[in-house]
Amino acid sequence: DGAAAVINDGTGSLSGLTNAAESDLVSLTIDSGGKPIYVSASINANGGYSARDCTVRLKLDGVTQLTKVISSPGDPSTVGNQWFVTGNLLQYVISAPSSGTRTIKLTAIGSDAVYGVTIDAHLYLEGKKR
Repeated sequence: DGAAAVINDGTGSLSGLTNAAESDLVSLTIDSGGKPIYVSASINANGGYSARDCTVRLKLDGVTQLTKVISSPGDPSTVGNQWFVTGNLLQYVISAPSSGTRTIKLTAIGSDAVYGVTIDAHLYLEGKKR
């Protein structure tokens, strides 16, 4: 009937992300049967002094499909300041990937060497029924 059905969903959280290394936030394994995969994610982030933003990447089998930078809404450079960004929405369609087991990941990395960002995400994968 063409309706979308949830294939898989999951949540993840990372604390203290710096620019040292990209880390896996959420990882889901699916078999789409060669049909398009509809990806949506709700992403919340917060950081303290000098932690200005973080970068989230959506990957299919390790290959980046989409990159989103989540920036602080204000200047956190004063000691004691904390910023919060809630309800970021990421939406993307992976067009008819080959069938078989595929891995979809959200990864994240901070932008500062010392001051980290905390990020939470819920990732949903849907596929079209025949």
